Formats: sequence, structure tokens, C-alpha cells
Amino acid sequence: MIANTLQGASYTLRGAKLIVQPGIRVYAALPLLINTLIFAGGIWAGVYYGGEGIDWLLSGLPSWLMWLKWLLVPLLVLFLVVFVFFSFSLVANILTAPFNGPLAEAVERHLRGELPPAHFSLASLAREGVKAILGALQKLLYCLAWSTPLIVLSLIGFFLLPLLQPFTSFLWFLYGAWMLAFEYVDYPMGNHGHPFAEQRQVLRGHWQHAIGFGSATMAMAMIPLLNFIAIPAGVAGATIFWVERLQEEAARTIVKGNKPG
Repeated sequence: MIANTLQGASYTLRGAKLIVQPGIRVYAALPLLINTLIFAGGIWAGVYYGGEGIDWLLSGLPSWLMWLKWLLVPLLVLFLVVFVFFSFSLVANILTAPFNGPLAEAVERHLRGELPPAHFSLASLAREGVKAILGALQKLLYCLAWSTPLIVLSLIGFFLLPLLQPFTSFLWFLYGAWMLAFEYVDYPMGNHGHPFAEQRQVLRGHWQHAIGFGSATMAMAMIPLLNFIAIPAGVAGATIFWVERLQEEAARTIVKGNKPG
């Protein structure tokens, strides 16, 4: 399991190296710019409002549980970082969605040794724009469906069972890693016409690699300066993941799905 998780994490690092290659960097430029602006706003919001939010939450803690403050404050800071990061990541991914599909295509061409398109076409980006944004909104609904029970569990842990907080924090981490993997893998798989349900099925077959990839992408997005390249690096890393591992699984999934009875 550890080997698979580490291999999954390596896709993100390899993706970060690929986005500066000729024929790829022009497709990475706009996602990079949008991501930089979004995360700069997220960092500012987290610093400006984070302290006030934590103080407000602690004010609702019963007096007889105040002795747990030393445990709750670090966990709340971690939760705030993950929440701000993930919220702004969703916004950034929706805004960069029209550009990430072409980026994934350019990375796949590079990996397969194919020539890049003759020129960078804004018209092709416009044609894919509406489709990509609708797909990003569909993924957002999927994320919200899974985050709702986690939010309820976190509130129960905070107000009623504080010792549950380390467990819920770990669940939030796994949730974030899985959702990021699913978010980015959609771009290369979407380019090949794999629908939403099929993407989930294929990714579940390589969940250890997916957790490693999502964890590394999440870590990159939380490190100052590196977080600005997180989206294009994630798209490139997911494309490596697709070419080297998921494509074969997807082919098997299609064959099974086409079997009679």
C-alpha cells in the first residue's frame, strides 16, 4: 500500500516538471495566472478572518470543556487551512476548467511522443469552455454530497465529543485527497469521453495511488509559492496517472460494461 501511495504522490512532482516543457507551458500559463490570483485571495481571507472564526467557535465551547482548548486550537487551525484551501481550490478549478482539458491533452501528446497542435487556439478553448464548466459544477455537487456528513460529524465532535476531533480531521484529509484526485483525473479521462460514473469506478480500482496523488497535490497547494502551480501541476500529474495506469483499467471497465447479461 505504501509503495502505491508514494508512486501516486510522484505523479504530482513529475507533473510540476512537465508544465515548463515546450508545447505544454503555453497551455499552463492561464491556469497558473488564475490559480495565483485565487490562492492569493484565499491566503488573505484565511489570515484576515481565520483568527476571528476560531475565537467565535471557541466561545461556543462549554466552560467545563475549556481544558481541551490546547487540543482544539491546533485542530481548528488545521480544519480552517483545509477548508479555505479546498473552498478556493473548487473556485479555482471551476474558473480554470476550460483550460485544463487542453492542458491535459498537450501533456498526453508529450508523454506519447506526439507532435503538439500546430498552434494554440483560443477558439478551441471557447468550444470546450461550457462543457468543462458544467462538468466542474457536477463534480462540485459530488463534493458537497460527501462533505455534508463530514460537516455534521465535525460539529458533533466539536460541541459534544471533542475527543472525536482527531478522527474527523483525518477523515477530512482523506476526503480532500480523494476529491482532488477525482477532480484532476477528470481532465484526461474526459478528453477520452469517459463519463462521470465511469471515472469514479476506474479511480476506485486504484484508490491507493489516488490518495497519494491527491495528498501530494494538496500539500503542494498548501505550501507558499508552490501553491500557485498546484492546478497545472495537478492536471499534468493526473495525465501521467492516466497514461501509465488508469487507461488500461478504463479499457477493462468498458469491456466489462459491454458484456451481455
